[in-house]
Amino acid sequence: MESDYYVNLPSRRGIPSPSAVLSPRLASSLRRRDTRTPRSRLQHEELPQVDEENDSDDDYVEQVFEGSLVHYYPDERRISKLERKYEFTGVVPVFLGFNDFISPEVWRAAISEFIVTALLVFVNTAGAITCLQAGFTSSTAAISVITFFCLAFFILGAAPASGGHLNPAITFATVLTGFCSPARGLLYVIGQIAGSVIGALALKVVVAESVAEKYGLGGCYLKNTIYSDGVLQEVGIEPGPALLAEFVFTLVVLFFAFSIALDPKQFQVTGPILAPFMIGAVIALMSFMSGGLMAVNGGYTGAGLNPSRCFGPAVAMGGSLWDGHWVFWVGPFLSALAIAIIYHVVPPHHVELYRSRSDIFTQIGNMIKGKSSSAPA
Repeated sequence: MESDYYVNLPSRRGIPSPSAVLSPRLASSLRRRDTRTPRSRLQHEELPQVDEENDSDDDYVEQVFEGSLVHYYPDERRISKLERKYEFTGVVPVFLGFNDFISPEVWRAAISEFIVTALLVFVNTAGAITCLQAGFTSSTAAISVITFFCLAFFILGAAPASGGHLNPAITFATVLTGFCSPARGLLYVIGQIAGSVIGALALKVVVAESVAEKYGLGGCYLKNTIYSDGVLQEVGIEPGPALLAEFVFTLVVLFFAFSIALDPKQFQVTGPILAPFMIGAVIALMSFMSGGLMAVNGGYTGAGLNPSRCFGPAVAMGGSLWDGHWVFWVGPFLSALAIAIIYHVVPPHHVELYRSRSDIFTQIGNMIKGKSSSAPA
């Protein structure tokens, strides 16, 4: 009976395969089966091609959050509608996304934004107060270094759960550009604001009252009252110039956030590790540059670059931190609006998108090239 099932066939590399030890009848049945693993089948089979013209948004299942600043699986990342369809009008109706209000995944992401923003405000503000207390020669530079590491690590840590926004300006910009639905964006901003308040209140409990009063709990303010030559003076910057500074410096941050992290093609170059550190470096540079605008007489803390970071200490301390506080909100949101307009008018890789189009400038260029090529040498 045993000879009916087993035959003496040669083994390969000393390890007998099932077809080598089974009888011809069972071996033939085994060969007819597809015993390959899913991974090996994918290596030998062609992936289905997607028809871009007939590809509707209703039939498309989004696997990852498109507005994340870090993507660990870029191959599964969905290319933005602006790049995929080459159309830049009628974006808002497409991205309403009110179903996100009842999505457990979106609520978990918003809770993650709340928790991580609270930790970021607590740690980053504590580091800023420590630098001011230590009396460094350049406290602005020391605070910028701490800001760099804090933002890079917190963005990298929060990205798997929520995308690592941690900033209402970034969230608002992703909503306007279609990377994030308005419903998700609203929940994110609420979580970021609430987290900032909780983080600032927790820090107020830890820090000595005199230190918190002296440095405004590391908050954002335009003017401050100091003693100079025995005279009480109010020094700082006016709301108009401060609004312009907030707009420009935040616009730089958003520009690099979109160019480095949110651009599907550019992200393949930077990768999931380098992108958060590059964004953190840009924010640290902008914080350092803006923090030295009033270095002679002080009073101005520099561009906030993150409205929620300024909101928490203002709620915790009150008083003069509310003076001109609107600047730290209006400036970043104007920057988000500006980056959205730039993204729509000059989309990423617009040269590739419009290479096949024949507009008047292309026609003139072709005429010039034709004349130059036909001219005698």
